[in-house]
Amino acid sequence: YPIDQAEKIVEADKAILLSGKSQAVEEVANTGDGQQALYLSYKTVLKNKQGRTVGLVGVSVDITDARQQEDARKEFLENIIALMPGHVYWVDREGVYQGCNDEQAKSAGLDARENIIGKRNADLPWNLHSNIVPELLDKVNYEVMACGKSKMVEEPAKLNNGTTKTFLSSKVPLK
Repeated sequence: YPIDQAEKIVEADKAILLSGKSQAVEEVANTGDGQQALYLSYKTVLKNKQGRTVGLVGVSVDITDARQQEDARKEFLENIIALMPGHVYWVDREGVYQGCNDEQAKSAGLDARENIIGKRNADLPWNLHSNIVPELLDKVNYEVMACGKSKMVEEPAKLNNGTTKTFLSSKVPLK
């Protein structure tokens, strides 16, 4: 292996030996024909009869094709969501945005939909410039997550272009 690949593999092996716990790790390594491949390696410490660690044993599976297929499916779905009409977004249990479509990002005053990731309602430009209390928006989201049922609500918003709108929002718990 090239030195950078070998160092990463040895580092992962040392961490498993020190922890004494089995782990599954993703590792990039060159194949016999010089191509790079992604491996999912299952590794565990090897012990003798006295319970003393004597080494490491592992099994690696080439997941390069599976990862490429997964990435292609993810990109396909992200493109569908990105171009959906209306505002589409999803937040985690802490009220932190995990993603949105292009329309949501544009209305919120963001340059790209990826820029919403990690933000909260209180961080979004359209909430900062309106009389909307972000906590009220969060309250509805938390209620939907707590009860596990969909809810329709009217939500006022001041868009990035200065216009004021009222959205009929369908909130659905993400499971």
